[in-house]
Parts: sequence; C-alpha cells; structure tokens
Amino acid sequence: NTPRIFENLRLSRGISLGTSYSLVCPYVQLAHYHELDWARGCGIDPFLLRVAVGTEPWEDLKQRFETALS
Repeated sequence: NTPRIFENLRLSRGISLGTSYSLVCPYVQLAHYHELDWARGCGIDPFLLRVAVGTEPWEDLKQRFETALS
C-alpha cells in the first residue's frame, strides 16, 4: 500500500528543484488534490509516488527501497 511505503521510505520529502539528494512526493495528491476522481478516471493512481533520484550510492538507495517495500 503506497501510503505505508511513502511513510517508511527514508528519503527527504518534496518536489525536485535540482537538489543532489533524492526526494519523494505523493505527486498526484499534490498536483490534483481537488481532481482525484478525474485522475482516477484517466487511469492515474491517486497514490502515485514521484521519486527524483539524487547522487546517493545505488546500494544505499536500493536498501532504502527494499526496507520500505518489505
């Protein structure tokens, strides 16, 4: 379940503005908050997460995702 993954994912939260570190945000919730039914109708999961990958080592990011998904 995506909200649980978002809560457990050890990444900074926010939209990407060119940072060198990874960020995650509940994009559809932010961009279409008042249009969630419309988004669903277009086939877009309202719990879609947007991840902007930074320059952290791959193994570190992989471990963070594995932990959040377990």
